Amino acid sequence: MIQDIAPHELRLAYDRRAIAPGDSVMAFCGRELLVCLGAEGTVSLPTADQATLAAPGRAGQTRFLFSVDDRRFNLWLGEGDEGLVGARLDVPGFAYEDLRFLRVREPEWLSFACSVGAHLWQWYRDNRFCGRCGSVMEPFGPERAMTCRACGNVVYPRINPCVIIGLTDGDRLVCSRYAGRAYKGVALLAGYVEVGETPEAAVVREVAEEVGLVATNVRYVGSQPWGMDGNLLLGYFCDVEGSRRIRIDEDELASASWLSRDELADVPNTRTLTFHMIDLFRRGMEPR
Repeated sequence: MIQDIAPHELRLAYDRRAIAPGDSVMAFCGRELLVCLGAEGTVSLPTADQATLAAPGRAGQTRFLFSVDDRRFNLWLGEGDEGLVGARLDVPGFAYEDLRFLRVREPEWLSFACSVGAHLWQWYRDNRFCGRCGSVMEPFGPERAMTCRACGNVVYPRINPCVIIGLTDGDRLVCSRYAGRAYKGVALLAGYVEVGETPEAAVVREVAEEVGLVATNVRYVGSQPWGMDGNLLLGYFCDVEGSRRIRIDEDELASASWLSRDELADVPNTRTLTFHMIDLFRRGMEPR
């Protein structure tokens, strides 16, 4: 999956050193990131010197994100009142591209780094002001957190738990397509874990809500950080009990159907937990 970047290592320790000329820069706008997409399927980020962000007087427009091995990544904050809310950085040879490129571009470790950067950027963007008193937030000491001097509120990065569900009936698997989303490809059932709910209980509830079926024998597969949406995905297989007739929630799904192992096409790659689970089922390797 996309987070499996060995021998590279993601290092999340917070570092307050100033940006250096060779550091990589992530500049987001909406669901787009400033990158160079190569003809060979590659992706690259601008460096601080290419973006002139290491120049005197501009270092304060960035914030350190993390390192991969010894390579440091920094977030461009924008300029003036437009910081973090839509201003675009102009770097020759680079353009803003939709984050969907992370599913296919190489090197995979850099696509994963961009996903983690997107998660942190959304958190910084959404916590510019205190949710308790409305005052301006600022970085909190040596930790990855934001604080409000006016009321003392401290906010850490938010992670949303979400279940990915492989509902099975012998050699059949429920595959679906989302309603009202940009992604139109094959998916599995999925949903967020509610307050006071275990992931296993969320699996049973989401199956009932989305396709009107009863889930049993819930079993864990694995997890995946999915930075584009700030989620931590938790994968589970489960079996159907009782009726097999699907009744979809049309607000959530455009379609859902039972597919046999033979009907499942080869997945393009196993970067996503969804495709990893479909591939496991297709090859008869899902946990039982």
